[in-house]
This record gives sequence, C-alpha cells and structure tokens, in this order.
Amino acid sequence: MRNKIVTFEWGEKWDRSEIAFDKQGLAAVEVPGGAHEFTLLAGPKVGKEPYRIPYLDCNEPKMELFIRVSLVLEKGYVPGNTCGGKSAVAHPGEIVLWALPNPWWKPDMQ
Repeated sequence: MRNKIVTFEWGEKWDRSEIAFDKQGLAAVEVPGGAHEFTLLAGPKVGKEPYRIPYLDCNEPKMELFIRVSLVLEKGYVPGNTCGGKSAVAHPGEIVLWALPNPWWKPDMQ
C-alpha cells in the first residue's frame, strides 16, 4: 500500500492515529501510552475528497473487534487475504495489510 493512509483506533477511548505509508509501502506507528488494543480502518483518502473510499480492503474480517498490541509486539499480525492467494509470515512488531487499488469503474463513495 504505497502512498496510502490507514487509521488506528486505540481501544475503548477511540483515540485515532492516521498513519501514512511511504513509497515502499512501509509505515511506523507510535503506540499511545496505556493503549492495549486497536482496530484498523481504511483511509482517509489522500488528496481531494478524503471521504471517498481510499482502496479496497482485502483483510479477512476478524472475530474480535480489537487487535492486541501485545500480540503484534510478540508475534506480528497478518490477516487472511480475501483478494487473492498471496500470504505473508508474521514477524514480531509487524502488521501486514492487504489492499487493492479502487477499480476505475467502481464508485468510491462511502
């Protein structure tokens, strides 16, 4: 996910961090003090009209609402890929996200 943004919502406080991926598709996030869990949201879209859908989210839905910070730090986190057969191995401190660009024929309104 190059030059895209993902939003972290931290625990029950619903504090947010918008994290931008660089040209290599990498990003770093600082975990707020006291945060033990988070959920991930696509976007906002970079540039004009940020309310539009920024990309197709290909991450397999989770049974639990939140991802534990301790799990990511200890083992890493790789959800299932619903858009294809690619997979990845989790590494401690790493989150892998799956996404596809919006097709030109598909509306990107939320």
